[in-house]
Amino acid sequence: MRPEYLRLQRLGRMVDSDDLTQERLDEYSDILHSLPIAETEEEVKILLDTFPEKDEDFYGLDWTMLHLLEESPLYLTVFNKYRPSGEWSTIIAQRISNYKGDLTAVRNAKGVLGIPNIWLALNVINELQLKNLYDRFTSSPDKNAEHYRWEYFRDSIRVSENLERYLYIAYQEIDQALKQAMLFEILNHKGCSKELTASIFTLGDSAVKRRAKQKSETL
Repeated sequence: MRPEYLRLQRLGRMVDSDDLTQERLDEYSDILHSLPIAETEEEVKILLDTFPEKDEDFYGLDWTMLHLLEESPLYLTVFNKYRPSGEWSTIIAQRISNYKGDLTAVRNAKGVLGIPNIWLALNVINELQLKNLYDRFTSSPDKNAEHYRWEYFRDSIRVSENLERYLYIAYQEIDQALKQAMLFEILNHKGCSKELTASIFTLGDSAVKRRAKQKSETL
C-alpha cells in the first residue's frame, strides 16, 4: 500500500470538529491535498473509514475526501461491499443513485467516445467519470473523440503506479496515431519497467521502438 494511504490510516476517522485541534486539522489537510487516486480496494476502504460519523462542518475536508473517493474507478465496487458508518454512507449512496439513474448517458458515452469495455473492466475509468467525460464532449465544440480518450489516458496514467493495465488499453486502441502516443506515454512514465519496455517494443512503430530501445539501455 502506498505511504500516503498508510499515513491517512494512522490518522484514523475524522473526529467531531469541536474536538479537533489545529495540528490535527493541518495533518488531514496536508495528506488529503497530496493523496493520489485510490487504485486498490484497500486504499478505497481507508478513505471510507476516514469519513466522520456525521455530516457536519469539517472545514470542507470531508467533501475534499468525497471527491477523492469518487475519482477512484474502484469506489463503486468497494462501496457496495463496504460502507462507512454514519450519515456519510447515506450521502454517498444518494450520490451514486443520482447518476446511476442516467445509464443511457453512460452507454452513449462508450459508443460516441470510442471507449471499449476494457477501460471499465480494468478500473481505468468508472461510470461517473465516463459520464462526466461525455458531458464535456457534448458541451464542447471539439467533437474529436480521440482527443478525449487521449486526455483521460494521459491524466490518469500520470497519477498511477499500475502501468500494465494501460498497456492493455493502448493495445486495443483502434486509432494508430493515438496508440503510439499512448505507448510513448507509458515509456516516459518513471515506473515503466524493463519487462514493460520490452512489450512496448513489440507493439510500437519505428519511433516507439527507438524510444523503447533508449529506455531499455537506462534500466
